[in-house]
Amino acid sequence: MSPARPAARSGFTLVELMIVITVILLLASMILVIKPTNPEGLANGQRMLASMIRSAKAQALMNRAALPRPPGFTGNWTPTDFRYRVLIKNDKNDPDRHLREMVLAIGCLGLGPTPTKYTWFSPDPSVLLPAGVFFVPPTATTSGFTAPSVTMPPAAALNASGTSSATRVSRITGLSDTWRLVTGTFENPGSATAAPMMLYRPLVSPQIGTSAVANYDLATIHAATAGGREWYVVELGPDGTLAHTGRVMLVLAEGVNTGAGVIFEKPDRFAGILVRRNGEVALTVDTTDFEEDALK
Repeated sequence: MSPARPAARSGFTLVELMIVITVILLLASMILVIKPTNPEGLANGQRMLASMIRSAKAQALMNRAALPRPPGFTGNWTPTDFRYRVLIKNDKNDPDRHLREMVLAIGCLGLGPTPTKYTWFSPDPSVLLPAGVFFVPPTATTSGFTAPSVTMPPAAALNASGTSSATRVSRITGLSDTWRLVTGTFENPGSATAAPMMLYRPLVSPQIGTSAVANYDLATIHAATAGGREWYVVELGPDGTLAHTGRVMLVLAEGVNTGAGVIFEKPDRFAGILVRRNGEVALTVDTTDFEEDALK
């Protein structure tokens, strides 16, 4: 009689199960590190800019109008007529931030030595788009401001995908209530065909302390020589709705800043943020959304 063979083992031991689970967790953690937490990328920049627009809407709906009076300040302090803007920097002399720096700005009348001019401050520091991601400015710039100097992908490459380079640019229409704005050196609202732009020197909200007056610097805030730079303007009204004459399309793309300008070389690497008239935003990579007819 032959000896009985040992019964076949079924299942895994506890040690084997622990090894398999450990391997699965390691692979999952690698995927998570590579994908969602990667700070570089067009999709992350798209979400960042959309978040800025939503923050401006939230500030407006919360009526972020209560500015703390700086200690020791004796000038005029009767803030009125608040405005809420997302600004995108246009400064070729600052290549690290040119078409990449974004900041939320709140403006009002009634402050400082020139209360009839808008005074702007930022409740939070500015942020930068991910490295290699830039704001694609409108083709037309407002009179008196510097052209951004960008190079779009070859027309042939874009036409192969059904659109031209002209459809892959941001569209920021004129502000609908330009009569309230200070035009000229300190504010240029643009028109229906030129993007609103402004001079702005980023200021933080007045802080508690004796340095608040110097920090706010109201004596020179309306002076063009006080360090102001050019910024593209997207504005929401006090009720959170878009203050422009139509919908706004903000376009981001991957590019390279050569120092003389930004070069966009990838025809299929564009991302859009559509700002509707009610102030809501929608993210898109569909180039048909970039067309002029889609924005009416």
